[in-house]
Amino acid sequence: MADPLPYDPESIRLASAAFADRRGEINERSRAQHTIIQIVVTAVGTVLGFVLGAKADPRVLLVLPLISTPLGMLYLDHGLNIANIGEFIRTRIVPVLEAVPGASDVLGYEAFMRTFERRRTLRVLLFGAPLLLLFAGFPAGALAFLWWASLLDTWTIKVLWAVGALLVLWYLAFWWTFMFLGFWQSNTGGTTRPR
Repeated sequence: MADPLPYDPESIRLASAAFADRRGEINERSRAQHTIIQIVVTAVGTVLGFVLGAKADPRVLLVLPLISTPLGMLYLDHGLNIANIGEFIRTRIVPVLEAVPGASDVLGYEAFMRTFERRRTLRVLLFGAPLLLLFAGFPAGALAFLWWASLLDTWTIKVLWAVGALLVLWYLAFWWTFMFLGFWQSNTGGTTRPR
C-alpha cells in the first residue's frame, strides 16, 4: 500500500487554479495600467505640441489636469488592487501550495518581488517619480502656466482651472498614500496590509 501524500491533492488543484486566476487578473490590470500610460503620454504630447507650436490657444492646457489626473487615479487604483491580489496570493494561496515538495522553488518569484517592493527608495525613484511627473507634474505645470500668464479670464476657465487644481491635489494625496503609507511591504520585512 502506498504511503498517503503529505498534502491534499484536491486542495492543491484548487489553490493552483486560484493562483492562476489571480495572476491572470494581475496581468490584466497591469496591461490596463500600460494602456493608461500610453493614453496620457499621447494626450500630453499632443496638447503640448499644439500649444508650443502656437497652433492652439494656451487655455487648451486645461485639458491636461482634466484627463491626466483622473487617469492617474485609475492607474493607482489598479496598482492598489494588484497589491491586494498579491497579498491574497501570499497569505491564502501560497501556504497551501508550499505543502507540495519543490513548490518553494516554483513560488520563489513571488518572494523575490516582495524584496523589491521593500526597497522604498528604489521604488519611489523608478516607479513613483515618473508617475508623479506624468499624472501630476504636467497638469500642475499647465495650471501654473495659465495662472502665471494671467489666462484665467472667464468664469468657465476659472472653474475648469479650479477643478483641475483640485484633481491634482486629490491625485497627490492618493499618490502619497499609495507610495508611503502602507500599501507596500514595509522595510522591516513584515507586511503592511493593502487597503
